[in-house]
Amino acid sequence: LIKQKKDEVDALIKYGDTNFKVKLRLKGDVVDHLSGSQWSYRVKLKNNKSLFGMEKFSLQTPKTRNYLGEWIFHKLLEYEDLPSLRYKLVNVYLNGKNLGIYSIEEHFDKITVENNRYREGPIFALDETRWWLDYSKPIKSLYGSRNEYEEDFITRPIKVFELGEIINDKTLNFQFAYGSKLLEKFLNDEIPISDVFEINKLAKFLAIIDLNGSGHSLHWNNMRLYLNPITKKFIPIGFDSNGGRNIYSLSINNSSIFHEKVLLDKK
Repeated sequence: LIKQKKDEVDALIKYGDTNFKVKLRLKGDVVDHLSGSQWSYRVKLKNNKSLFGMEKFSLQTPKTRNYLGEWIFHKLLEYEDLPSLRYKLVNVYLNGKNLGIYSIEEHFDKITVENNRYREGPIFALDETRWWLDYSKPIKSLYGSRNEYEEDFITRPIKVFELGEIINDKTLNFQFAYGSKLLEKFLNDEIPISDVFEINKLAKFLAIIDLNGSGHSLHWNNMRLYLNPITKKFIPIGFDSNGGRNIYSLSINNSSIFHEKVLLDKK
């Protein structure tokens, strides 16, 4: 699914006796989000309204996140005071047709940070647009070598969620500039990981991933990084973990570039 700016349509969500005006679009990257009748949607509530405390969220079949594995992943993060997303199961009707059980997954904005009892700060990611455009080409091997993979994420643009709001806020705009430079230095191996992340929280995050078979969240497409304005370091936000999979290796045995950056730092 290659998303465009004009994909959103006006829609109405009814929960209990309350109607909410929303913007709605299809979401997801690969076609498991569009299979059968249980399509995946991104929802933005209008008029500063919220549902379950969220202004933005995804609706998708639990299958896309390996059923309860994702729910357990977020509960483990919450238990260890790590940033997590609100994730719950609901019954969804579309124009009167029962689509069955869906998951509601919180999207990234300042409410996400506040709900996790952290001070407001920007949430970063690496832009994956070019990666998915390459992925969508027929009969193409994404990476011919490890060096190609490394080059792919090092050269990706750094993006931030809620860009408009951040640019218009002097403090957040400064944090955005600082965080972008910090992440850029990390990607280029200019500074050790202990200067970039709150390493106690990162260690807990990796331990939970090992425990729950949630390594999918460490793919660069899924990494979401909150910049703590107090420590001026990143804390990962758990996302798209596909938890509950068979565990074939632990972090210390993993040969991915991110793991190497982490585990080569003695701290």
